[in-house]
Amino acid sequence: MILKPSQVRYFWKICHSVCRHCDCKVKSSAPGRLYFSNISSSILRWNYGRHMKLYNLASVRYQSSSKKQPLINITPISIGVSVVISAALYGLYVWLEQGKQLLKSEQRISALAESGVGSLNWSLTDQHGKRRLFSDFTGQWLMLYFGFSHCPDICPEELEKLMKVVQGISKSSISVNVQPVFITLDPDRDTVDYMHKYCKDFENLIGFTGSMDEISEVAKSYRVYFGIGEKDSDGDYIVDHTICMYLIDPKGQVVDVYERRYDAESIVKGSLQHIKDYAKLKKKYAEKS
Repeated sequence: MILKPSQVRYFWKICHSVCRHCDCKVKSSAPGRLYFSNISSSILRWNYGRHMKLYNLASVRYQSSSKKQPLINITPISIGVSVVISAALYGLYVWLEQGKQLLKSEQRISALAESGVGSLNWSLTDQHGKRRLFSDFTGQWLMLYFGFSHCPDICPEELEKLMKVVQGISKSSISVNVQPVFITLDPDRDTVDYMHKYCKDFENLIGFTGSMDEISEVAKSYRVYFGIGEKDSDGDYIVDHTICMYLIDPKGQVVDVYERRYDAESIVKGSLQHIKDYAKLKKKYAEKS
């Protein structure tokens, strides 16, 4: 058992006071200084000395540990290893994010395909009076918009945005040509001749018209609502309709729908991502087959 210094001093005082009145062999070499020859005195001295040695050793260790020392020895090799590890971790993160994005895109396309959006192989008349099928555009990327040429503000703005999107995609690093397509929801006024004049204001725009039944069938396929408003005194009227753009891949599948709240830059960014994902999925399916 090791006694604490306070316990040793207390016990020492008791023994000292007791030994004054007992028959212990006490030798005094100086006044007030006692030398105990009994066993208790030896034990006390041994315990006290051992405790103080441990205390001094702990103090030395504490003082040595309190000195500030460098935790890491920085060398060119350690820096190089850190750079390599960081690059590997970043590469792994990018690879996982790309896989997540690809899976998300694949799930979205599958959901749109299952819903049947844009699945109709429609047949309409373009601004040159030529009858064309939707399947004629197989192998091309399309950006489709529904509207009407007599629209005072929204449709022209959206078509201008569509042109910026097409140009932005063509000028990107991918450099893919996207065909802009405009289908009227007002076939009574948007005749072939009128569509020909209207589409001249937009570069490379293909406009389509047809009978009301044909237009209604196509609009229904893309989940586009439209309604003819009441005519005013001049016989003019407004067509209320859904405002959105459809990005269609070379297989004729709708891959995304962009509402009016999206600006041209956002649509370009989203479209480019879909184009990249399409190339990756095409390669993935080719490898499986």
